[in-house]
Amino acid sequence: FTGDGKSDYTVVRNIGGFLNWFTLTNDGRALTTVLWGLPGDTLVPGDYDGDGRDDYGVVRNIGGALYLFVRFQSGGVAEMIQFGLAGDSVLPGRYDGGLTLQQAVWRSVTSSGPSYFVERATSILERQPSSVSQFAFGLATDLALPPGQTVQTIAPP
Repeated sequence: FTGDGKSDYTVVRNIGGFLNWFTLTNDGRALTTVLWGLPGDTLVPGDYDGDGRDDYGVVRNIGGALYLFVRFQSGGVAEMIQFGLAGDSVLPGRYDGGLTLQQAVWRSVTSSGPSYFVERATSILERQPSSVSQFAFGLATDLALPPGQTVQTIAPP
């Protein structure tokens, strides 16, 4: 979260119906607390504005659609950005190799089979419609992993 290239230690706790993010710097010298999100939100932290620091991101299901809310470390809050449907796996990543995260979801059921949907915007800060790429990949029974995730627990059949 600090932008020094080292991973920091973060836990998120529900306190009084709000999510509180506690981040301890890698060297253990600083603790920050940020209130961002509601119970039931999907946590999607990452660098959404390209400043080199992870921002606080949550995805919320509102009426069957998924909406991204980001609190930028540099200040300010992104407006509600709709991307995906209830039941999608939320997988933001750097799919174009750029500095900022792009929104992406994996949907197990589509007319063309399980598919990725990846936003092709240059930045989350763009407020104009961007293009979305869809490509089929996987089986409906698969689990899609977020980029960079190396640990996943899979229940036995």
